Amino acid sequence: MKQPKLLLILLVCLFTCQMQLSSAKIQKETKIYSIRNGQELKLDIYKMDSADALQPCLMFVFGGGFKEGSRDAAHYLPYFNHFALNGFTVVALDYRLGMKGEKAPTPLNNKPLVRAISLAVEDLYSATEYLIKHVDELEIDTSEIIISGSSAGAITVLQADYEKRNNMPSDTILSNTFQYAGVISFAGGIFSTEGLPVYKIAPAPTLFFHGSADKLVPYN
Repeated sequence: MKQPKLLLILLVCLFTCQMQLSSAKIQKETKIYSIRNGQELKLDIYKMDSADALQPCLMFVFGGGFKEGSRDAAHYLPYFNHFALNGFTVVALDYRLGMKGEKAPTPLNNKPLVRAISLAVEDLYSATEYLIKHVDELEIDTSEIIISGSSAGAITVLQADYEKRNNMPSDTILSNTFQYAGVISFAGGIFSTEGLPVYKIAPAPTLFFHGSADKLVPYN
C-alpha cells in the first residue's frame, strides 16, 4: 500500500474516533447507597450514554483530611471524564468525615484518626456492596472494580485493600470471594501499628503517585 493512501486511511480513522468522542455524552446519575447515623451517603455514577455492555468500574474517594471535601469537586471531573470516555463506569462516593471537628492527630493521640479511617473504609465497603447488589441495573463487571482516591481518599483505598486481603474484622460486608481488581493512590499510605504491612493474600495491583515534599503523609 502506498504511503499517502495509508496516511489518508489513518487520518480518516482518527477523525472518525474524534467525532465519536465529541458526539458521545457522559451521563451522571446520583444514588443513595446507605444511611448512617441519619446521614444520607450518596454516590455519583458517570458513564457513556452509548455503553451497552458490562464495564470495568473505577471507584473514587475524595481527599480532605477526613474532615472536608466533596465527591463532585470540579478538579476531579477531568479524571472521571477520562475514565468514562475510555470505557469505565466511574463511581464517586460520599463517606463519613471522622476528623470533622477533631484536633489534628498526634503520636500520643491518634484514636480520632484511626476511627476516621475505619469509618471511611466501612463506607467504601458499603458502596462496593451496593454496586454488587445492583450489578444488573448498573451493568458493572464486579470482577474489575478498581478503587482510587486522593490524600485521605488514597489512605482509605489502600487501607480497604489491605484489610480486605487480610480478612480483618472491618471486612464484614463483602463476601470472602470478592477482592478489588486494583488500587490507585494519590498521596496515600496505610495506617499500621505493627510496622511494615504484611498481606495474607497478595495486594491488588497498585499504582502510587506521591510527592517527596508531602508533609502530611510523608514520602518515606
